[in-house]
Amino acid sequence: MIKQGSTQDSSEGSVLDPAPLPGSEAGPADRVGRGRRLAAIGGWAVLLVALIVALAGTLAATRRAYVTHSIVTASGQAALDILSRPMPRGASADAYEAYSELVLAADPLAIDLAALASEQVLERASDRPFVWARLAYSLSQSATDGGPLPARAVEALARSMELCAVCSADLVRWRLNFVLAHWRSIPDSLRRQAFRDAESLRLSGEDAEFFADLRAIARRDGIPFDAYREEAARAVPGQRQVSDPAQAVAPG
Repeated sequence: MIKQGSTQDSSEGSVLDPAPLPGSEAGPADRVGRGRRLAAIGGWAVLLVALIVALAGTLAATRRAYVTHSIVTASGQAALDILSRPMPRGASADAYEAYSELVLAADPLAIDLAALASEQVLERASDRPFVWARLAYSLSQSATDGGPLPARAVEALARSMELCAVCSADLVRWRLNFVLAHWRSIPDSLRRQAFRDAESLRLSGEDAEFFADLRAIARRDGIPFDAYREEAARAVPGQRQVSDPAQAVAPG
């Protein structure tokens, strides 16, 4: 005979909530430990990403240095091999400048590629007067005989004058010749600037033949060479020293 009390105890035991499963509820210490582990993992992940970014930057810089060295020092067959491949992408300003020189030396008619390379230089280093002059020359080749220069060519000439008034005898000679060759497209302010810069050379007495040849060509084309030269002489009363920077080569 089952006692009533036993039945009541059994029924009361059957409605008790079961004990929590192990691990279903973490205590405060467990939550703190887990947070620290997650923070540590996150810190290592950030460090790993930073290392990967730094390594990628180093590899990119090494590649640019290699490309620059290869182009700047190229000659003969090595230069032809470089020109036989597409123009490098993401190279340095020095590499693009050397590339533009190689292009014009190998094929003076490859003006579009030379202009593109010069623009790549100037995007990276806009303070290079020889590159601005080379860009003016490259763009001028697209003008038909007697036709107007592209506005970008005139702008490039002006920037070259602004950056290097008399820093290079070769560049000063080239710009005066360029101005005379494209006289009708050149603003009068740039004409006068070209003559003022060239006056320093004339005063040195070493360019008499150069000026005599230009004078004859200019007079043949109806350009008032003597009037501009005399005005430049009044504007430049004294002699200034003109020297070529190392490794500077006039375009064209």
